Amino acid sequence: MVDEVAGLTLAQRRKIDQRKRVYVDLIREALTQLKASGKLRDLDVTAATFSLLGMILWLSRWYSPAGRLTPEQVSEEVTKIALSGLLRPEAQTN
Repeated sequence: MVDEVAGLTLAQRRKIDQRKRVYVDLIREALTQLKASGKLRDLDVTAATFSLLGMILWLSRWYSPAGRLTPEQVSEEVTKIALSGLLRPEAQTN
């Protein structure tokens, strides 16, 4: 999704860009709702959206099935890291 689009036709890239926009909008809306409810740290929602996407998309660069962590453990660790950076401490226990 990150590097491979360079080899696509313009029409194919537009289709991928539309799909990317759906994910960006979904995450941004979720963060906006968290911010409205007072659960999000004082941060820029757009920067947080793209940071989360970066964390998710980069997994394919470093995760190895032969590695020390199972997919479930990786998911749990990335979730802890992401939520600790986004949510106010009191919101993480709710």
